[in-house]
Amino acid sequence: MTNFFWMGQPVRDHGLDVSPPNFNVSDWHTYGLNWTSSQLQWSIDGNVVRTLTRAQAGTSYPRSPSRIQFSTWAGGNETNPEGTIEWAGGPIDWNTPEYKKNGFHSQEIKQFNVQCASLSSLNLTSVSGSSNGNGNITSFVYTGGNSSTNLEPAFGTSTAPLRILSDPGADGYPGYPGYGIDSAQSGKDGTDGEDGKSSSKGENSDSNSKDGDANTKDDAAHNSSTSTSGALKYAL
Repeated sequence: MTNFFWMGQPVRDHGLDVSPPNFNVSDWHTYGLNWTSSQLQWSIDGNVVRTLTRAQAGTSYPRSPSRIQFSTWAGGNETNPEGTIEWAGGPIDWNTPEYKKNGFHSQEIKQFNVQCASLSSLNLTSVSGSSNGNGNITSFVYTGGNSSTNLEPAFGTSTAPLRILSDPGADGYPGYPGYGIDSAQSGKDGTDGEDGKSSSKGENSDSNSKDGDANTKDDAAHNSSTSTSGALKYAL
């Protein structure tokens, strides 16, 4: 299912199921999202499976800073609405051998990569001392104010390194999306929210997953990549 959101809210009746031929969930697959100001594309193993244009989405086209978050979601869980359970193929029987033999439910991610396109043609406000144009910009971030033209949250660019958030619901900054009021803020300041950071959050993940350093690498300007070993380490 391919869905999209606008200002953190799901856009109803625009979800689309995609079913690549000969798809096997036991194999490794490469999933991609390619966002530009004019269209959003979903891809699987290098093949575009859906294209959403700005004209098709209208005012609901996603255009604000975001972050990457991985999670395991059981659509057929009994706590979900009836329509969601039906869409997921019916209620889950947690006593089936597929669930019980391993004692956990998980997903495995080998690596993820974030790369920004050229920003030279955009007129954006710089944040945290960054400069407009290409430079070493790593992300779009919220400024904390509202746009003077449409009253939506204003955002600019930042050169701050992308970081993995071990708990995306609590690791943001006060007053910005993704911040939990009960978050321990030791060692953090109240500066830019920096939505657009890479984050990983799993549910009942394999405790035997590969371990490793959670370092985000800036391979080049606008490019950030990290291995699964670092990401899943924080999903245990």
